[in-house]
Amino acid sequence: MINTGTQNEKELVKALDKTVFKKLNNNLQTMIEEIFGPQKPNTKLKCHLTDNFIKPDIVVECEGKQAFISVKNNRAEMVHSEDIKSFILFLRKFGVSVETQKTLLLYQFGDGTMDGSGKKRMNYHEVYDWLHEHIDKANEELNGKFEIIMETFQRVLFQGVDITAQSAEYIYYGTVDYGIIISKRQLEHHLKTKEWGWYDNLHIGPILLKPHARYANKAVVDDYRRKQVTFYWPKMQADLVYIGKRYNF
Repeated sequence: MINTGTQNEKELVKALDKTVFKKLNNNLQTMIEEIFGPQKPNTKLKCHLTDNFIKPDIVVECEGKQAFISVKNNRAEMVHSEDIKSFILFLRKFGVSVETQKTLLLYQFGDGTMDGSGKKRMNYHEVYDWLHEHIDKANEELNGKFEIIMETFQRVLFQGVDITAQSAEYIYYGTVDYGIIISKRQLEHHLKTKEWGWYDNLHIGPILLKPHARYANKAVVDDYRRKQVTFYWPKMQADLVYIGKRYNF
């Protein structure tokens, strides 16, 4: 049976809530000590699911301290989705050029317009062939400032669109029996030490930007979905494992 995201979160809560440290399996003991430091055998723990539509999925409490954790599993690579226009408004805070903003809209709709009003929608290869020089320029700008990369990660992995919502502090990739816990600080160090120029696709750091549904060469089924830009982190599991081993502090 496939361990879905929601099921996995409930199983983590069940394993961590109203128990003591010594009763956890080795994987969860490691997770707790990565977050809260060394623990006594009888340290009491609590855990609960968060409300819907915020980035953290579970809250773990240990000795009166709380940790807000975003849970990923099942080779999940999609990390976020939002309206393309709201994301462009977000990028304007960093002085992103009008040219790059236009490229993002043209790439999103793939119909020769910046508002989706075109009659014919191209597929991925057609759009890339048409826009590849503009995509190259956009990639150079979007990855030219570390602030853009880090703040994008903050938005798509830790905070979400609502800046008043509780943000996640950690990413846990795995299940009750096996996983890796990564802090925002570890991820920031990773992003500072890597280069991302070898990506051809539209990207910010290792995150790829794709339209949720372009409806190439067919009728539009859902206009809302067509306006959603989706953020993917290819090989996220492997990257998180590397980050956990490389930046161990």
